[in-house]
Amino acid sequence: MVGDPKVLVQVSIAAIESSLAISLPVEVINLAPGLEAVSSPATVSVILSGPVPLLNTLGPTDVRAVVDLAGYETGVYPFIPQINILPDRVKKVSILPATVEITIRAAPTPTQTATPNGTLVPQGSPTHTPAATP
Repeated sequence: MVGDPKVLVQVSIAAIESSLAISLPVEVINLAPGLEAVSSPATVSVILSGPVPLLNTLGPTDVRAVVDLAGYETGVYPFIPQINILPDRVKKVSILPATVEITIRAAPTPTQTATPNGTLVPQGSPTHTPAATP
């Protein structure tokens, strides 16, 4: 008998990796009250990589393109959106465009109009006219 009849075998199993291209709306967070923000472009294209089973189960809330506007006032600013991915094993490969332009401006305030009896009513509010009684 030659040598030891025992054999050690090690096997590694890994999920098949792939990539996925998705288009995401740019979300703004922490915008100061009384301001509104517009992103140009409004969406970004993101390429993700990871195990095929995870990529196939991604939902609309699992991946987000976020711009944090805490501390920003009115103006135009370039931002690199942060890509937040819920499954840990999914990674961002690229984002196009790499930067977006955020325009922050004062939010419009409702205008008021006078009613026939002289009271002010915000524009777009239903007006109620009392019925005449005999």
